[in-house]
Amino acid sequence: MVDIQPADPGARRAAIWIVAVALVAGGCAILLFEYFYVDIQLWLQQNIDYLIRNDHVVFLAALTFAPPLLAVGAYLLVLGSRIVRSQRFPPPNCAVIRDTRVISGPAAVRWGRVVQILSMLTLFAASATPFLVRALFRALAVTA
Repeated sequence: MVDIQPADPGARRAAIWIVAVALVAGGCAILLFEYFYVDIQLWLQQNIDYLIRNDHVVFLAALTFAPPLLAVGAYLLVLGSRIVRSQRFPPPNCAVIRDTRVISGPAAVRWGRVVQILSMLTLFAASATPFLVRALFRALAVTA
């Protein structure tokens, strides 16, 4: 017999709200960037010498994009660990947004390891991006 974990209506509502808020925030960020694009480009052109001398500002600007990815990576790491520890997917006491077939045993452990690997890749990418952006800026500044 297949074990099914029933959906949690509260988790479904929370997921819809999270997606809606992220969609609105992302859309607003894109619209603001498009609206101020010319001003941003002009500011960068006028302050390129300052940025070349103080490339840590470029690093800090790139660092502002890391926290959301670090949060996702940390969540996935915890989720993967819970899956491996319980040998069950979804892990116990984990709310799901739709009825979900429960996977247990070695198959669940494999899924848990996949989630852990994806979390490590996400954490590495989020951590490395500011350093790579600064290195790319330095390389471009030398050629300019």
